[in-house]
Amino acid sequence: MVRANLLVLLLSVVFNVQAGAVFVPDESSSLHVDDGSESFIEGGAVSINGVGNVALAGDGSHHIMRSERRHPDAGEANRFLKLSPSTEAEEEEEIIEQFRSHFDGDFISMGGMTTRQVSVRDDGAPGARHGADPGPLGDKANAIDGSAQNIYNFGSCTHTKKDKDPWWEVDLAAVHVISAVSISIRGDCCGWHCDQCPTMNLMIDWEACHLDAPFALGDSKLLSCPWVGDLLRVNINAEEDYLMLCEVTVKGQLQTALLLGLQQCDDHGFLVRALHADSQDATYGRCTADSQAVAVFQEFGVVDQTTSKECEEHLLGSHEMVEGADWQAVLKDDEKETASTTGSCRLLGGHRVTGAQHAVGARCFQKLRCPRDLAPFKARANTPKGKSWANSTNLFKQPKLTA
Repeated sequence: MVRANLLVLLLSVVFNVQAGAVFVPDESSSLHVDDGSESFIEGGAVSINGVGNVALAGDGSHHIMRSERRHPDAGEANRFLKLSPSTEAEEEEEIIEQFRSHFDGDFISMGGMTTRQVSVRDDGAPGARHGADPGPLGDKANAIDGSAQNIYNFGSCTHTKKDKDPWWEVDLAAVHVISAVSISIRGDCCGWHCDQCPTMNLMIDWEACHLDAPFALGDSKLLSCPWVGDLLRVNINAEEDYLMLCEVTVKGQLQTALLLGLQQCDDHGFLVRALHADSQDATYGRCTADSQAVAVFQEFGVVDQTTSKECEEHLLGSHEMVEGADWQAVLKDDEKETASTTGSCRLLGGHRVTGAQHAVGARCFQKLRCPRDLAPFKARANTPKGKSWANSTNLFKQPKLTA
């Protein structure tokens, strides 16, 4: 959103919430713009109608959004405020970057997914895997236990027997549009001689998405993998060697979620996505802003007795100044949350929603503005299973390798 340093005076803006949508006053409410702002608007009075508004940001700057109607005394009918070409381009680039980040996705929760590997080295001793019942050292599930601990005897790494091109794989349970895969390997030994780690390959649905990635002792790397599919396989290039993975995580989005978001863009010009708290229970969280020290959201209304899904719909239909929504479940003792559970939906603005803070029974929903040109994003989301989306769009960016 463009932050223009306009010297404006907000005379009267009163917001009302009706069925989850936020409305501005009638056309008699006016905004007077200082003559020094002629480069943006030709001075005089501007009346705010149902498709226009002026927002006072937390930093004191003003945001002029959507269409606005000149005051009748100005002698001009409806028109759109025009940004300078450079400002408009900067705004659109920011929208595209946020949207691209959304499409790249988050690291998905992989605990409990089905894993397989060519073989397992059985040391005859129990492991100490995090968040699961103890299993054998080298067990296939150790690579998705949520711990990147890379000392083998701590029980959080896989370990095959000495095989030719040994492999490990995970079933993602649903088709994902993947952007990258994070791999962490054993830190106290790798390769037949412990100091020679074979190169690694990634495959999605039996198609190579990243080949010959070099690894050294204890490395953790983020490898590009612009592919669509539901089965990830990792293997090393070796005549005979061990494969030892300490953590594997996939970064991406459900294909169905991306397609739903694009439909919301076509219908509303926005999409709504859930933001997760950075905690073991990633489902729940209350909205946070980019500056925790001063970020206090303005509440644009509360809708009671609504489901989580209905809260998303209220946010989609809300006024442009609303940035997100908190939904809080209302549960009786020992009652478990279901799709029909109702709660309160708070519509939030005044600061950009950027994250979520852990809170039981809460959901944070963020509203994202959609780019003007959705074609490359639609091409990416509609890429067939087992194919690379990088070949048909200009959205691919090589991720940086992380040590």
